[in-house]
Amino acid sequence: MTTLREILDGRRSGVYRVTGKSSPVVVAPTASIAIPGVRHKTSLMAAFATAADLPDWFGRNWDSLEECLLDLPAPRRGGAVVELSEPALLARHDPDAWRTLLALLEDVAAAWQTRGGLFVVLVRGEAPGVRDLPIVAPD
Repeated sequence: MTTLREILDGRRSGVYRVTGKSSPVVVAPTASIAIPGVRHKTSLMAAFATAADLPDWFGRNWDSLEECLLDLPAPRRGGAVVELSEPALLARHDPDAWRTLLALLEDVAAAWQTRGGLFVVLVRGEAPGVRDLPIVAPD
């Protein structure tokens, strides 16, 4: 397990799992996206648009979300931290959207890493695929 501090200091972009036993404190994340009531792609896109303050041209589709996340302002040492919480309802009602979102976030993190940036997603809650993510240990 790796701590959030080690991830940030080591500039290791990626999508990570936060469990009840590992609750890293994130000071001023770029976006905190709670999706407990989100059941479908449409409401997921709205949640991202609001929480991440995406631009007016955001088209509320996968390609547009990816482009916006790649262009997020990175105020903290050139990095962006996104907290994504409570994905279970989305995963149950729109499993394709949940799988696509996870893959998209991993692709965005890889792209930020390649260009020397930092993009970290912390997933809080259970849903298919979350258990496969690396765990963030408490600092």
